Amino acid sequence: MKIKEKLQIILITYNRVNFLRKTLATLLSEKSPVKDFSITVLDNNSSDGTTLYIKDLQMHHPNINYTKNAYNLGISGNIAKAMEIASKEYYWIICDDDKYSWDAWEELEQALSRSEKLICVSRYALPEKCKQDYAYQLLQMTFVPSMVVRRDLLNDEIMRNAVDNIYTLFPHLCPALQLVNNKEKICVLSRPLVSNGWIEDREYDSSYSRGFKENLVYPRTKYMQWISGYANILSCLRDKKLKKRCFEAAVKRPEIGGGFTPIIDTILVNLHKNPLAAVHYYNLYVQFSLSQKIMLGAFKSLYSLRRYILDFYRTPHGINICLFGKLKTKIIPLKKRETTCEK
Repeated sequence: MKIKEKLQIILITYNRVNFLRKTLATLLSEKSPVKDFSITVLDNNSSDGTTLYIKDLQMHHPNINYTKNAYNLGISGNIAKAMEIASKEYYWIICDDDKYSWDAWEELEQALSRSEKLICVSRYALPEKCKQDYAYQLLQMTFVPSMVVRRDLLNDEIMRNAVDNIYTLFPHLCPALQLVNNKEKICVLSRPLVSNGWIEDREYDSSYSRGFKENLVYPRTKYMQWISGYANILSCLRDKKLKKRCFEAAVKRPEIGGGFTPIIDTILVNLHKNPLAAVHYYNLYVQFSLSQKIMLGAFKSLYSLRRYILDFYRTPHGINICLFGKLKTKIIPLKKRETTCEK
């Protein structure tokens, strides 16, 4: 059987027609090995001209299929739907804003021919020395297009878990977690086929609530952050030591997990805004080391002291003190400095 008959590419998109044009131009270029593959564009009810663009494209590329959701399901809802509609032996869910290189395509074909269950096709968070380490493999596969998955891994339990994890942003990880729990091999390509576009371009909104009015978004989604979502889905792992190593690997990469101190700061700010945000942090807290738990307690005490009892803050006119969140007094007025120029 030819590879193109085995592999279905599902491209999820929402209101990024400019990114979508670039991505499809890469996928459909003469040098692309997937130019005549079945590519399904799963549109999350875009309103920016995506539909018209795809309809025009289909006139020249009949291998492009188009499905537009009746409603915006959110990014994770669209990921779960992509898993559900996959119909070939393998599926590859990709995004509308990433970069592709075909140097390792032959290696992927060989992996598909061997009937590998899951192939990791991205490497930016997976160094060579950690290539066979589940902790780093799972971290890499938080990036949706990292995974080419054999569809027979999906079953009722996996899809139920995927739907339950829509709020974490990681429903696509459920098949990988099953393999890890069963101590089965995950195939990793020696070179990446896809790299994360947003790492280089953070100018556009990639938040959990993109496309929705923030004041109407359910608090569980509104106050979610990447690291707490990852910690929540890691609760599916049976190996407690591996679970902790997965968490530590994520925290060590500040551009992904955020770094430990910013994580704590975000937790405290979100808990102050809405106590319902605490729903996210149980699985996060239990994975902290003892020293991290002590640090969290110290940060929380200082935060509460500053927020509710005593706070110092600077204005253009001087340093002020605030007691109990209400009584504000200037304690050190700032003197105007004379400007001098040295010649």
